[in-house]
This record gives sequence, C-alpha cells and structure tokens, in this order.
Amino acid sequence: MSVDHLAPRRSRSPRAAIGILLPLAFAAGGAALSVQAFVQAARRAESRLQGDFRFDAYQRSELVRRVLGESLREFESLGNFYAGSEEATPEELGTFARRPLESGTFVGFAWLGPSAAGEFREGAAPLARGGGYSLPAAALGELGGAAAAAAREAIGLADAAGIGRAVAVPYLRLDGSCSVALASSLPAPAGPGPALGRGGVLLGLVSLEGLIERAIGSSPPVGLPTSIYELAGESERRLLMFHEPRLDALLGRPIHAPDPRARQAYTQEIGYLGRRWAIRVEASPAYLERRREGSPLALLVLGLAASAAGSLYVRSLFVGRGAARTEAALRSAELERYFALGRDLFCIADARGRIRRANEEWLRCLGYRPEALLGRPLLSLVRGEDRAATKEAMRRLARGGSIDGFLHRLDTAEGGFRWLEWRAASDRATGLAYAAARDVSERVRTEALLTASVREKEALLREIHHRVKNNMQIVSSLVSLEARMAGCGGAMGGAGSDRRILGLVRAMSLVHEALYASPELDSVRMAPYLRDLVLSEASASPARGLAIDVQVGELRLDLERATLVGLVADELAAGLIRRYAEIGPELAQGHELRVGGGESPGGGCWFEVRDEGFDAAEPDLADGSLAQALLDAIVAQMGGELQVTGSGARISLPA
Repeated sequence: MSVDHLAPRRSRSPRAAIGILLPLAFAAGGAALSVQAFVQAARRAESRLQGDFRFDAYQRSELVRRVLGESLREFESLGNFYAGSEEATPEELGTFARRPLESGTFVGFAWLGPSAAGEFREGAAPLARGGGYSLPAAALGELGGAAAAAAREAIGLADAAGIGRAVAVPYLRLDGSCSVALASSLPAPAGPGPALGRGGVLLGLVSLEGLIERAIGSSPPVGLPTSIYELAGESERRLLMFHEPRLDALLGRPIHAPDPRARQAYTQEIGYLGRRWAIRVEASPAYLERRREGSPLALLVLGLAASAAGSLYVRSLFVGRGAARTEAALRSAELERYFALGRDLFCIADARGRIRRANEEWLRCLGYRPEALLGRPLLSLVRGEDRAATKEAMRRLARGGSIDGFLHRLDTAEGGFRWLEWRAASDRATGLAYAAARDVSERVRTEALLTASVREKEALLREIHHRVKNNMQIVSSLVSLEARMAGCGGAMGGAGSDRRILGLVRAMSLVHEALYASPELDSVRMAPYLRDLVLSEASASPARGLAIDVQVGELRLDLERATLVGLVADELAAGLIRRYAEIGPELAQGHELRVGGGESPGGGCWFEVRDEGFDAAEPDLADGSLAQALLDAIVAQMGGELQVTGSGARISLPA
C-alpha cells in the first residue's frame, strides 16, 4: 500500500517542479526586461535633463555676458560725452549719468583732471580741490584700501592703453562682495584754458553683484548657482562673484558657495576689457529635482508586477519588441539617407522650438554645423524684425496645425541673412515638429527689384505729367505777359516778343531733352544744358562772331530748378546778345559772353551771365522792362537772389 501511495507522488513531483520552474523562468526573463527598460528610461531621463541644463545654463551665461557689455557701453558713452564737451559741469554730467546711477548699474562716477590723476597715482586723495568731481557727491568719497589700489591700477592701465581705451580692474570690498573699477583716459583740450570734462581720467565703479543680481533676479529658470572667475593663467583663477539660487533659499537649503564637484556644470570664457573671465553655472539639487521626470523606479515596479502576472505575455512582448526594433532600425536608416540627400534645410524641433535634428544643408546654406545647432532655439537664428511673425507661426504649429509658404529671414554664421520659405507640420502625440525650408533669397531679391522698378516708373510718369503741365502754364503766362506789354505799347512787341517767347520755350524744351538723354532721370547736368541753350540763342540772333564760354563744372540740379535757371539764363543771354547786335561790330570787338556757375561755399549754388569787355557807355542790361520783372519773379520763386549790373547778372540759390 505504501508503494501504491509513493508511486503517484514520484510521478507528480517532476510536473510540479516544472510548473514552478517554468513560470519562474519566464518571470526572471520578464524581470530582466524590466530592469533593462528601467536602465534605458533612466538614461533617457538623464539625457533630457542634461540637455535642459545645457540650454538653461547657456541662456544664463549669455545674460551675464550681455549685462557686463551693457555696463561697458554705458561707461564708454559717458566717456564720449566728456571727450566731446567743450565745458562739462557736474550738473551736465548728472543729466547723462542719472540713468545708469538710478538703475544701479554704477555706484558712482568720478572725473580726475590731469593734475588730480597724477596726485592720485602718487597716493594722494583722488578728488583734489579744483582737480575733479564725482557723482553723486558722496558716492566715492575718499577711496581707500582695495578700492583705491584697484582705481590706481585702472588709471595706470588706462594711460598705457591710450586715449579712449577703457580698462577694468576687479577688487573685493571689506564685506566680501566684488566691484569693478573702470577707467578711461580722455583727450586733453585743444585750446588754452581749462575745460571741465576734457583731459584727465574718467573713473566709474560697478557693483558686480548688484549688476548680476538685477539681471538674474527676475529671469527664469531658478536654482542655478552662478559664479564669475578671473582667469590669471592656465589653471589659476580667482572667484569674483557668486550668485545664490533663489529656489534653494526658498526650499530652506541655501547654497553659499560654488561646488567644484557639481555633477552638472557649464563654463563659458569671455573677454572683458583685456581680462579673461569665466562664467560658471551649476545645477543645484533643487533644480535637478524640479527638472527630473517621474522616477523610472515606478517603471521597474510595474514591469516586475507585469512579469509575475503574465510571464508568457512578457516573453512574447519581448520577442515582438526585438522585431520592432529591427524594423525601426531599417526605417531609420532609410530616413537617414533621405535626410542627408535633401536639397532643402530639414530639421526636427521640440514643443519649445529647440532644434533636435538638422541635416548638412544648414552648413551649406547658413554656415552652421548640424551638431552645433542641437538644443539651440530656432528663434535665436531669426532676424529681430521677423521674430514676432515667427512666434505666431510657431504657436499655430504647436496647436497641431501646419504652415506652408511662411517666409522670414535667418542670420548666417558670417553675419548676413538668407530668406527661407517653410513647410512644417507637428505631431501632437510626440510634441515634435517636422519642418523643411528652402532658400528663396534670389527670388525675394528679384521680386523686390521688380517692385521697386515699377514704382520708380510710375513715379517718373506722374512727374513727367506734372512737369509738362507746369511748363505749359509757364508758356501761357509768358505769352499773356508779352501780349499785355504789346497792347500797352511796351518796348517788347512784335518780332522781339516772338523771339523772346521762342527762346523761353526753347529753354524748357532743352531741359527735357537733357533729362531723357541722361542716364540719371532725377537730375540735369547744367554744363551741356546751358551750353546748348546759349548757342541756340546766339544762332537765332542776327549777331555773328560773338565768343561764348560756359564754365559750370559738374553741377546738377533737379528738373524744376534746372528749368527755372534755364529761363533766367536764356533771358540774360538774349539781352546780352541783343546789346551786342545793337552796339555794332566795331564796338563789339573784344566782347565775350561768359556763363559761369558752381557750388557756393556755404551750401547752394550760383550762376553768372556776363559780358567780358563791357563798356559803361554801352546800353545797360538792367533796363527795368518786362525782362527785369520776369527775372525777379523767377528768382524769387526759387528763394534766391538776383544781382543785375550793366555787364550781366548773378543768381545765388540756397541749398
């Protein structure tokens, strides 16, 4: 009986063992997969955390670099005010220095004259009576200790650097904070006598901690301790400033000093007035906790639970996952080929607009290497004028829409820009945006040239109509004037009136001929125009043999003023030619009709028509006739001045 009972037990024991071992084997495989998934998730989370920190640290260091540059520009602008002032009083200095003082960028300014600067370098008080002043009056006081040493060193370096070259010397105050002494040598006055604000040295004190605190205090993100070091050699450096992270103080764990063993740190070297500084940004524990995603440990727990509940399903899922990875790798290789061969600029960006991937076309088109663009905001490459429209397009894309034909400008690595036309769509599941851009700079430039050409021709056509109308009105007015003079028995009637009208009409005709014969359509060269005008008037006169000389240089006038000057010159030349005909060939020996002109020293221009060889016994050009009234009216219309003598006339026109 005992044998009968033992046999079934022996037969069931192996089956039970298999029933236990097999699920345990599958559970162990599922646990291994869960651990693997946990490790991969942790690595991805760490990679994203590092990427976010690099981006935030880059923004922080750029912010610090910018505020340092702004303080230097404010100091240089005040130095330019001093250098350009004939006499700069403390009140005038206060007007220009109020904004940097009120904003807290500068603790104070001081101007030390040449003598005061020399005494200060020798150890005397910096603000000797009559040798300088400071703003505010009690801000600088008697410089002493480290401040005085830094100021003396800065003044010495400024003298060695030369006129207008600013230098900086950092120093530590008694409370442990850091300030920077800026100094710049100013040019001495050119003339005799004292001139406040010229010569000597301009000195300014910048509170480095106050400057950085205002810049960082209101800027996201928080939890990033920031330090500034002065680099003296390859490995030697001196801590100038440390900014505590506000988030750590809020959570009750303030950080009072930089951590040289910080796991996440970013360092950027900058040059500041001939000195090498380093900006170091760390990731505090509070920053890492806020940025860290949900712990991958939950994934491990869920994986183990799923393995225990269904080891067979986990096993089949693992096999399917391997096949999916193989398929994904094949598709990724295909995508890589298309990505590399495209002639457009391809990129993939996240929901915050940071570039996650870019192809080589970015290097060929804009000069940026694809790996240098990773993690960089696309908006930082956009021209300032186009950023508002670009932000709106990115918001529309982030809401799940798409864009097609969006046009804006991107800066190149060499400092220029290119016009790009975009087509993009977003994936709401992953939060990624897929975009392709095409360089259309040549098309935009061609369209702009065509538009400008059409507008120019339209404006020219309107101007031609306007000028023709004005010239017809002038002809009508001249004919009316001559008719009234002839009806009243004036001196100029009959054939003389006809010749005068023909001469004035010829003057208006020749100016249009000179305009359309010139490659420039907005101005008239006066030398050939006046030469043709005077020769035409001489050929229509009975007088022969009169020598004519035109010397006006390369002077140019617009169409309206050229027409009016031509009318005046024609009337004056006609009068001189008539007088030449009246005095007879014997008395006309030695006469020469000379037309001159050029630019006036004080601006504007002048023209002169005169008779070389004029004799006071000959008829006078200024006869008080219609010609005199016409000349006065035309010159008055141009705002000029007319001087008429017996030998000719001179016109002076304002600029």
